[in-house]
Amino acid sequence: MDILESIVHQLNAREIKEFKAFLGVAHPPRKDAQLFAHILRYPEATSLAVRKKLYPDQESNTNAYHSLRKQLTLELQTFLFRQRLTGDDAEESKGRMYLVIASFAMERGVPMVARYYYLKAEKHFQRTLQFGELDTLYHALIEQLDVLDLQGSEIMERWKANTQRFEAEQRLNTAYRMIRFELSEARLRGKVLDVERITHEIFTHMRLSNQEMRDVAYMYRIVEMARSAAVSAKDYSRFEPFLTKTAGHLISTGALNDAPVQYRIGFWYMLAHANYRTRKLSQAAIWLDEMERQVPKSALQQSPFYGKTVALRAAVASFTGENKWAIELVKQILADERWKSNVKERLNMQLNLAVYHFQSGQYKTAYQVLLQIDRSDDWLERTMGLEWRFKKQMIEVIVLYEYAKEDIALNLIRSMERHYSHFLSEPIYQRAGFFLNFIKRIIDRPDIVRQPAFIDAVEHANLAWPKEKEDIQAITFFCWLKSKMLGADYYTVLLDAMNARDDADDALFRTPD
Repeated sequence: MDILESIVHQLNAREIKEFKAFLGVAHPPRKDAQLFAHILRYPEATSLAVRKKLYPDQESNTNAYHSLRKQLTLELQTFLFRQRLTGDDAEESKGRMYLVIASFAMERGVPMVARYYYLKAEKHFQRTLQFGELDTLYHALIEQLDVLDLQGSEIMERWKANTQRFEAEQRLNTAYRMIRFELSEARLRGKVLDVERITHEIFTHMRLSNQEMRDVAYMYRIVEMARSAAVSAKDYSRFEPFLTKTAGHLISTGALNDAPVQYRIGFWYMLAHANYRTRKLSQAAIWLDEMERQVPKSALQQSPFYGKTVALRAAVASFTGENKWAIELVKQILADERWKSNVKERLNMQLNLAVYHFQSGQYKTAYQVLLQIDRSDDWLERTMGLEWRFKKQMIEVIVLYEYAKEDIALNLIRSMERHYSHFLSEPIYQRAGFFLNFIKRIIDRPDIVRQPAFIDAVEHANLAWPKEKEDIQAITFFCWLKSKMLGADYYTVLLDAMNARDDADDALFRTPD
């Protein structure tokens, strides 16, 4: 892999324009600007061809060419670094700037200036929860106590307190990485993490103090770990109250509002998503609105949660009767250059877009969107996990059936039964196996779907869980089956199920007597 070419070809249109401005305008154009333009225009060009273009009179002189490449690479690195020093990144880098100025002042013999910037850096690192940087700072202060005219005992106490927090953060980070690794392995193999075990380990072994319970950074990591387990087990019913209580405590103490913006965005997104997955759709929308009110648009757009936030906003819209708006939201972000290289986010959004078109009865368009996911099934499984591949193919089966391509749908089902035999043996996925079997029976005999024997078989299969445990994604599949049994419009049945909050209305497969 060529590093320079790889970086250049990942730039979007806005970044290309800004980088050209960063290089500056010159007549004739500078060699580094010429090289950049040539890489953009001729991505398959060989090194020899580029050298001939840039150095027509000395094409055999490779030294000048390689020096130019190094120069352009350094300029790209500098540009990308500076470009990302906005929002929280700029805030975090401020502390390092203070340390550099303090070090400069010490070297030049002005310790009072150094002391001023060291103490500014300390306050900054404390506010931005950069415990590792604080540790480095305190070591520098302790080594130069006399020169800086500081109280040694006070500095030592602050250093010891920070050491405890730093070590606790390291332990938490280690536990978090282990959970993330387990989750990644579980997703790839279609396994399920044990929610009870994960949460027990978090709270028993971490032994958090009251002070740490008020620390946004600590609590954010803990909530993320608990959420990982909930996502794997699809058990949001116990996670959502825990998250709401934790966030509520941080909000009531003012800790969340004073926290760095990435933690605020993360908490608000998780609150919105957990409420969405427990079908509290109006509350999910409220949390998304709160995020947009409290966070500058530029900071939100640069956040890793931005794509997920738009996708969640679209999902809430779709399940509250605004399916057309959901389609437009997803189309807009898929057309955004910034998401060109974010493969996983794009795949999720393409799949969602296919579903929203399907919900609008646009079966041909839904099928075309699925065809645009032009990757092999094996690649999708390696990249997105076994469950994602299964869900995508389940959607494809239903779309094919409605698009009057029953033979292709039937062949796909048979292929899925072979490939996912182990996956479907997991208790949490057994219902998916039953559902797949019911679809196959409908394709074989479309008239069977309204017959009492078939309806009775579906009801006795226990496809629906109690409302507080039901997975919102599973409901979308089950409502399609129910709509066939009732002879009703699928999207209408789906909206009724999504927005039902009482036991009498919540049985997915209860049909009229």
